[in-house]
Amino acid sequence: MSKPVVLVSLDGLSLADLDHLIDLLPGARSYLGAGTAKPLHSGLLTSAAAIWGEILTATPWYENGCAGHAKPWKSLNRTKVVTEGDLAVPAKVLEAHLRQLVVNVPLLVPQESKRLWLSDGSLPLPDTVSPRSLRGEEPVASYSPRPYGALAEEIGYRKGAMQHCLETELQRLECANKLLRSNDPTISIIRLSLFDHIAHLIGTGFLIDEDLVYRAEIRQFLGFLDDWLCGLFSEGHQVYLISAFSHKACESRLNLNELLSRGGFLTFGRLDSAAMRRVAALEALASDNGDQQSVGSKANLHAQVSCQQAIFDCSRTLAASSVLGFVHVNSEDRFEDGVVKRMDVEGTRAVLREFLDNALRRSFGEAYSIWSKNEVRGQASERVHRELPDLVVYVPGAEFHNSADLRFGPSDRPRSVHSPDGFFWSPSDQLPSSILPIDICRHLQEVATCRH
Repeated sequence: MSKPVVLVSLDGLSLADLDHLIDLLPGARSYLGAGTAKPLHSGLLTSAAAIWGEILTATPWYENGCAGHAKPWKSLNRTKVVTEGDLAVPAKVLEAHLRQLVVNVPLLVPQESKRLWLSDGSLPLPDTVSPRSLRGEEPVASYSPRPYGALAEEIGYRKGAMQHCLETELQRLECANKLLRSNDPTISIIRLSLFDHIAHLIGTGFLIDEDLVYRAEIRQFLGFLDDWLCGLFSEGHQVYLISAFSHKACESRLNLNELLSRGGFLTFGRLDSAAMRRVAALEALASDNGDQQSVGSKANLHAQVSCQQAIFDCSRTLAASSVLGFVHVNSEDRFEDGVVKRMDVEGTRAVLREFLDNALRRSFGEAYSIWSKNEVRGQASERVHRELPDLVVYVPGAEFHNSADLRFGPSDRPRSVHSPDGFFWSPSDQLPSSILPIDICRHLQEVATCRH
């Protein structure tokens, strides 16, 4: 009878951060010191959904169909959030297990027959816990997957945001504890978001900053995390640690749609009815306790095109970036309002790549990468290949955005951005020098099979 497997995700930390974290976990240090940690490389991927798609399916993103959190749907002006149901490959890391616990994991959706599920808050689902029977049990009944709706809502009040992050993560661990002990799952994936949130709020290096204002609060949480990890080890779980991505200081901002517009590939459109509904929603969010004057001023700000997701005149657009970091050719074959004929798609893609190569080289030298769809022809199904982005752009340290607001200058950028370098820790000492996300499933399966 094999031990139950628990994969604990510390997304947002690098391999170097793990060393600092272990120093701050006196109880778990002896367990972690006996294992092995190696870098996890995700190539061009920095989206949590895309990297977790590879981890879950043991298949590259260009074969499983998940390039990012969302994808264009019927038009470059519409996007659809990607879920487990959209993947061309099942979640192989879970499929052999009849009792699963997944907490705060991208892409995964409820499967009441075998899966205990707590949402990560990113999917368009009304429920945050599954099965329904959990809704009557505390602390699970009060589970809240996210400390706030969007970072922009909290960035001006970091103290409050930090407190909300810590409270959310403590509740998440308490829920995981209860479900682990009461349901005996054979495999669990428990993903923490705290380190990712903190890096977005205050930047990198917070684990070693002795003068950090929030040092005491973070150390208090780490004490709880230390006890929680010790409990996992001492109770006989086969524990693994992973960070799907890390953070690095933000050095620049990049708007691919502005580049494409200047190159003549894209024409911006005006607010349509759907965009106006988004403005109305933002007006409601902008309300300061019913202060109508404040609401009006903020509504006017949100009504500016620069504050909206980019809107394209698809009748005059050859290609656009409706998902950050990706470029899709506006083909007739894929989009209802596409204008590029099927026979011209590859030629358009080649011209786009040459244009972006020249533009990015002028700004970033050789510090950028471009992936092209024609690199994987024959490796993916026809459906997956059709829906892949035509180009993927990665610039280390760059924030991709769609804002055209002239009030934002080069210095107006976040403190950090995602980097495709994480880590994988295993109790085994038989790890290769470097690991890909698609390798994780194999490592778990080598020691874990369903218990009978």
